[in-house]
Amino acid sequence: MSDAQKFVTYMQFQKLLFRMLPEWSRDMPESKLIIAIIVQAWTDGNEIPSKRFFENRNGNLERLCDACGLDWESILEIYQNHNQAAQEGYL
Repeated sequence: MSDAQKFVTYMQFQKLLFRMLPEWSRDMPESKLIIAIIVQAWTDGNEIPSKRFFENRNGNLERLCDACGLDWESILEIYQNHNQAAQEGYL
């Protein structure tokens, strides 16, 4: 597997988030909305509001993830790895 294959597109990221949802929140419309917000921030990439969202400076990412049972630290790690790959030219 090449280094470029280790990183995900926004559609793969969305599928991953849905798989990460706990059973109790899978059918909640709020969970789908929260995932849509996180994926939109992902697609915005290196724009300043997106960076602030994923840096969790004001706790928005953590609050949204807690509302639907996602692990915000795992999402943050995926985002950081993706940005590192983009900066190194893998994406």
